[in-house]
Amino acid sequence: SALIEVTAGFHPELTGRENVYLNGTILGMKKKEIDERLEDIIEFSGIREFIDTPVKRYSSGMFSRLGFSVAAHINPDVLLVDEVLSVGDIAFQAKCAQKMRELLKSNVTIVIVSHNLPLIQNLCQRVILINKGEVTKEGSPNEVIPFYENIVFQQTEEELKRKLINADFKVKVKDQSLVDIKEVQFIDAQRSSRKSFQVGEQIGISVVYESRKKIESPVFMLEIMRPDGVLCCSSSTKESHFNIADVDGHGKIHIDLGRINLAPGMYIIKLSVWDKDLIHPYVIRNNDVLTIAVDGAHKQSDAVFLPEVEWKV
Repeated sequence: SALIEVTAGFHPELTGRENVYLNGTILGMKKKEIDERLEDIIEFSGIREFIDTPVKRYSSGMFSRLGFSVAAHINPDVLLVDEVLSVGDIAFQAKCAQKMRELLKSNVTIVIVSHNLPLIQNLCQRVILINKGEVTKEGSPNEVIPFYENIVFQQTEEELKRKLINADFKVKVKDQSLVDIKEVQFIDAQRSSRKSFQVGEQIGISVVYESRKKIESPVFMLEIMRPDGVLCCSSSTKESHFNIADVDGHGKIHIDLGRINLAPGMYIIKLSVWDKDLIHPYVIRNNDVLTIAVDGAHKQSDAVFLPEVEWKV
């Protein structure tokens, strides 16, 4: 078997070439076998220019390149790969993935320790999810990966909600605002209240407010933000030319987002009420979290929207 770890079997004072022989010997190769495969190992690693440089001068990426090259060329029965694709450039990562596919076709068993979900999805037939040293779930990639993504999403959502709640309890001046947003609900197409929606579903927001005195033509504003602070979109009654008459006492306003096509993830809904000239806000509420799922699975996408794109040739 072969074990790949960034510095496994390397001596910092030896050159890359010398470490190929040292590492190969540790992994069970004879000198003659290493001699026969040396050129292939060096060529695959892509660090020929530095092969005679002591490896203590190498970056972690160069370590990983050389370590993978040696282990992948000894024709192992079992290959243990520990986050080897977390370093190195895109070209080398692609080369490693292709090499692992070749090894799989030659009936080599590969055990990958990784958080790289696309790699696991495409290379693995069986996945084991380990959390705090214990097996949490075992099965096919299609079973385990969505399960893992849901766990990560739920933990992130809980952390975000705690952060928003804690921010709401910071010391503030005790001036009572003229307007209070009493309740916010997310409404589906059947007029039911929900916290989570599927990509492409119709979404509405119902806002219950109370004005403690008569306010002339206030402006209601909506901002949708990602947890990292990126503003995804915004709208206001003024921009939409929706004029609100004077408000006094309790009231309700509904915002129809339609099929907004937000990408899967969590979104902070920030609602505010301003004076008619947008000089100052009466109230700002930003502790409501909306979640968007895809095919029933929750995960945080790097994108903001999923446009309806049609590809043609």
